[in-house]
Amino acid sequence: MKRLWISVVLLVALLGVCWAGNAAASSASATISRQINQIKSQVSQGNTYTALASSLELQEQWRAEHRRLCLFMSHDKLASVDELLSQIPALIDNEQIGLALSRCDQLNAQITQLEESEALRLENLF
Repeated sequence: MKRLWISVVLLVALLGVCWAGNAAASSASATISRQINQIKSQVSQGNTYTALASSLELQEQWRAEHRRLCLFMSHDKLASVDELLSQIPALIDNEQIGLALSRCDQLNAQITQLEESEALRLENLF
């Protein structure tokens, strides 16, 4: 009977960790996507100074989220986001607007993929 109770406790703990990972990914995705769209809007309007400041702020926000997401996700998945995110301020600073907007779109796609990979769905379990 003790084994049964231990397995139930382990199952609850496992589900709790899965839920926490899903919540962390969802929260980070919403925050980062909102900021990316804000940067895209600023770049499109020609506010490169504001967009540059926002992109540097986004990098700081990502560093905070990255520490939390490392507990639940593969570092390889997060590294691709790091790479794209590091390119955006340089592109904005060099006024390469088309490339900056393209990287923002790619970053949005990566963030969405991260959120979907952590969603509690049957295909993600197997």
